[in-house]
Amino acid sequence: MKIKDITLNTKFLYTILAIAVYTILTICYLRQVNVDEREHLYSSFMVYRGELPYRDFFQHHHPLIWYLFAPFLIFFNNTPYIWYVMRTFNIVFLFLSSYYISKITYDITKNKSTSIITSIIYFGFINIQTSGVEFRPDNLMMLFFISGLYYLLLYLNNNSPSKLLTSYILFLLSFLSLQKIIPLLFGVFIIILCHIKNNPKKTNEILSYLIFPSTLFLTFIAYLYYNDALKDYFELCYLLNTKIKVTYSIVPISNYIVPIISVIFSLYNLKTSSSSSLKIISFLYILQFIVTIIHSPYPQYLLMLYPFISILLSNFLYNLKKPLLTLATIIFVLYQYLYILHFFINYNGLSLKGYIDLSKAVITYSSPSDIIINDQLHVGGLRKSAYGYYWYGHDALSLLDYRIFKRHPWPNLMQIIHQKRPKLIANSAQRICLNNQNEIIKDCFSLSKPTLDDLPSNYIESELMFLRID
Repeated sequence: MKIKDITLNTKFLYTILAIAVYTILTICYLRQVNVDEREHLYSSFMVYRGELPYRDFFQHHHPLIWYLFAPFLIFFNNTPYIWYVMRTFNIVFLFLSSYYISKITYDITKNKSTSIITSIIYFGFINIQTSGVEFRPDNLMMLFFISGLYYLLLYLNNNSPSKLLTSYILFLLSFLSLQKIIPLLFGVFIIILCHIKNNPKKTNEILSYLIFPSTLFLTFIAYLYYNDALKDYFELCYLLNTKIKVTYSIVPISNYIVPIISVIFSLYNLKTSSSSSLKIISFLYILQFIVTIIHSPYPQYLLMLYPFISILLSNFLYNLKKPLLTLATIIFVLYQYLYILHFFINYNGLSLKGYIDLSKAVITYSSPSDIIINDQLHVGGLRKSAYGYYWYGHDALSLLDYRIFKRHPWPNLMQIIHQKRPKLIANSAQRICLNNQNEIIKDCFSLSKPTLDDLPSNYIESELMFLRID
């Protein structure tokens, strides 16, 4: 038996993997809610109510995750524990992504231990332990792309046409989850073109299997068009995202150390590896790395790097001799899992439970049909919003280019309060970044918190909100 085939003891690796899974689950159900999660839960709630994205409410992401989660709201829309349901829904994406990257590693190395190491590495990244456990379309996009890539590699290596169709459908689902995947889909397009060049007889087969996913995509476009939402979709998902000013280097530079090392591995693989699958992984990773460093204002923008990095690093470890493999694996795992130690040492009680308590208070004092005005959707849109078209508060939406949305009037908060008399009003201040002409100004200012004198009659003040008493 070759030395490189004698890898770490499988039971030992499964023990580390179990610790990794426990770590992920612990953080998942303790970590406080991110503003993006409130956004996507609210959007799911709007879809559940029969609203159409882009036309009926503001969004600038692709819609698949809201439609997949909306059926859960049939059973959980009136419970404060929706936050737990939301995180559980997302954690399934994360575990399935881990499954597929392990499968890709196994197909490259034919070594079970190395495939386990891939999942251990994957769960160890800090951004996976934070953004990766959050309810966001990035994670769904990641799952569908990685699974689609797995089936594409099976097709290229084993000439199985059914696997090609499966990969096409999964790539389409990845696109419908989030438009950030377009650069990687362009990379897949290049790979398929290269395959056609080397195998001209496969051209008709490759093109014919595009008919079904293309029909699904055109159906999506036609649905938006016939429901008067196509123009809004294009403006919000594409034009608006080009208007957002990116503040670079919000992501700590330490997040780029391992990705840069993985670029070196990728370049080496492209030059020396005999595995076509590893070369494809390396090519796609370099492409995604370039896109990421150009536009990566937030940690979730790095999420698509980690499946590739996990495969590249585990393949590198696989090619080490056993003592070095053992040492390198242990050092890397310890380094990556320092975050969980830091998380518990600095844990200050701000957790998912706080949002559950707030939602419980809102649900106690209002019915599903009641209008509420809340602070950045802390209650997750579990009640009808009074803002109308926009889910954004003034402080977020006013940082965007408002001029291309003239046919959607800007919500006047106090006017809404006096006209619609919402059941609940959040007891907090708002930032305003617009002047009276709806032009974005550089310096934002804060409005003072509303008082009872500002509100119509029949409101009382509680610790978190103003409550209308009927």
